[in-house]
Amino acid sequence: MNSTYIISGSVLIVVILIFLFGYLKYKKVDIKGLFEMALKIVGGVQQLYLSGQLPADERKSTAVKGLTNFLTSKGIKVSDSLVNVISLIVEWAVKESDSADINKLIDAKIAPIQKKLDATTKENTELKANISTLQNKLSTVQSAVAPAVVKDTTTPQK
Repeated sequence: MNSTYIISGSVLIVVILIFLFGYLKYKKVDIKGLFEMALKIVGGVQQLYLSGQLPADERKSTAVKGLTNFLTSKGIKVSDSLVNVISLIVEWAVKESDSADINKLIDAKIAPIQKKLDATTKENTELKANISTLQNKLSTVQSAVAPAVVKDTTTPQK
């Protein structure tokens, strides 16, 4: 029974998308440009979020509002069903842009950390070598001084 709802919901969404794309072509809206604009809007919203200007829970609504405003500026009346489709387009754009953006962000964060780790590892190795050298010198000095101290204590003082 659940699969019937899922299938009928999917078919309904496909039919709505077909009518929407037909309407957008009738209005002479470049559909490829619409998806590109969705990617740009999602990228802009993500930058607002990363800079701390936008809370996480407002990202999707801000992107949907931006795309809605874009369509309105093109002379397209935006209905509630169109807002739902815009929401789906925004989710698709987020999925498309997230993987590339996240990898770039991770690489940008990892590079300085990796450099610092390499420098710390090198410093650690040098310090271990210095400790080993100092321990050898200390043991040489102790072995040279220890017999002299023992000789002094065993001889009676006059």
